[in-house]
Amino acid sequence: MISLVSFIFSLQAVSAWHGYNYSHSRLDDRSECTDYAEATKPYSPDFIDKLSLWPDLMSIYDYEHGESLYGSKEALQLIWENQNPEDCSTAKFLISGGWPYGFGSRIHMEGIAMGMALHLGRIYLPHPDGDNFFFETNIEFCKKQKEPGMNCFYAPYSKCSIKDATVNDGGNVNNLHTFYMGDFRAAFDDEAGLEAMKNKLANMKGINLIQTYGGGPYDTHKYVPHQMKRIIDCSPMRQGIEYYWWRAVSATFITRPNKATLKVLAQYTTLPVLDYRDAVYMFVRHGDKGIEMKLLEFLEYVETAQVMWDQGLVPLSRKYLDEVLSSDERREEDVHRVRRSRRRSRRQLRDHRYLRTAVDVMNHTSLLEQEHEHDHDHEYGKQTHTRMPYKRSALAKLPSVGDWDPSLSAGDNLYGASIERVVTAEEALHLPPVPYNGTIVLTTDDPKVIDEANAWGKENHWTVVYTNLFDRAAQTAAKTWEEKNKKGTIAVHDKLEYISMLLNMYYSLRSEAYVCTMRSNSCRIVDEMRATVGGKANRYFADLSVESCPKPPCMFWTDEIVNFGE
Repeated sequence: MISLVSFIFSLQAVSAWHGYNYSHSRLDDRSECTDYAEATKPYSPDFIDKLSLWPDLMSIYDYEHGESLYGSKEALQLIWENQNPEDCSTAKFLISGGWPYGFGSRIHMEGIAMGMALHLGRIYLPHPDGDNFFFETNIEFCKKQKEPGMNCFYAPYSKCSIKDATVNDGGNVNNLHTFYMGDFRAAFDDEAGLEAMKNKLANMKGINLIQTYGGGPYDTHKYVPHQMKRIIDCSPMRQGIEYYWWRAVSATFITRPNKATLKVLAQYTTLPVLDYRDAVYMFVRHGDKGIEMKLLEFLEYVETAQVMWDQGLVPLSRKYLDEVLSSDERREEDVHRVRRSRRRSRRQLRDHRYLRTAVDVMNHTSLLEQEHEHDHDHEYGKQTHTRMPYKRSALAKLPSVGDWDPSLSAGDNLYGASIERVVTAEEALHLPPVPYNGTIVLTTDDPKVIDEANAWGKENHWTVVYTNLFDRAAQTAAKTWEEKNKKGTIAVHDKLEYISMLLNMYYSLRSEAYVCTMRSNSCRIVDEMRATVGGKANRYFADLSVESCPKPPCMFWTDEIVNFGE
């Protein structure tokens, strides 16, 4: 188990996306680079709408205090323009058969293939037969849309079609020349290799790509489109992990929910999260992942969340300011006052402007008009909004605000980045009192973890919420690798399983702090997208994977993660 006693840090490290290094620059002269503050502004609602990105993931708090991945907005615009040319009849295409494995792995591989298409000056399209997409789309939801592939859930990658790509081949995608991932490795070595590959493909309007086998060895870390080099060179990205920046950008474009998906997600978006500023998201990954990573006990996740809360690393957790703002006697008085007027306190929190999404505010829609009363068991997760006085963690000693000096660890801040805690002392003075612990937004494939979470939340005064769309214990996802591959075992998947994955993604990207294992593709997807369309690149993300974090948990940009995936 992680020793959280050794985790009690002196607050001489700061929050930033794990891929950053503020004290390193790839360029001697950054005068032609976009200013850091400008290049990291959260995406505007107009931009999100224009590119059909995932909407409603940011609150006003995120727009005012959040940050997006450096240059990601510009990169997404480049992808959009490449995928949507003025004239599809003059375009060239790369069509991928897809990737048949896990939720996060599939998105990453789709992004790599899209990057290959962009690199070659081609439009990326999924195979029309929905190859390598199985139980996810074998449901009534997808049958109604007559879409067997990923576009059952996601917006079309392009306004161009397979018909445009196969116009010279009798309209049959199977008549196109087939290539493999390894066939393109020379195209990513240098400009000469790229030009040679383009010349080889010059007379082929459309080509097929098989991702699962063939073509010899290749390094996906090199498969970053050359159009992104200028942006990455201007960014604070650490040397050697350029691919992780591209995966964040490409995942954001791939996972743009279509209208049907947004509608069904709205139907099931019912968890009683009163204020996402106190929400810590965690994905407790068990099941068959044990063959790839060390599985961790639930307690290791929540103890980390407790320390993050007690150290003031979650926006609404201001207990680290107590030593400055009030005495112990005043603090106890606040606890009793809120106990006596719990309903009024909840109303103060509801009315606080940061509770509403940007779209709500722009439409002058009151959140109160949309909410139900949550003082009863809820259909999904069976949790309530009732807040209990917080139980201070014995693992964490509250630091004084004076110990928090970003200059202590910022080094040479070459980008002029704003390096500070998520809540300043001045801001905290104007926030309602919060004498309770926060909200755990839980994703897990293990039904036993749900029982542990309910018991732990009750004992430690945390609100614990989770989706409950189907019986976890009955699904294949809950089984270990050995159980899944035992002779005679039949795979069992619920019709809402993929919808549940997307729903959990939505809750994760609304949350404001994270405890996860970067060895998991799904956790990396969360890390990537919270930094782009989520507007939370400057929030705290604790990585617990020993395979990626030498001394878990890795939380700050100075805690260098050594593995961002294959």
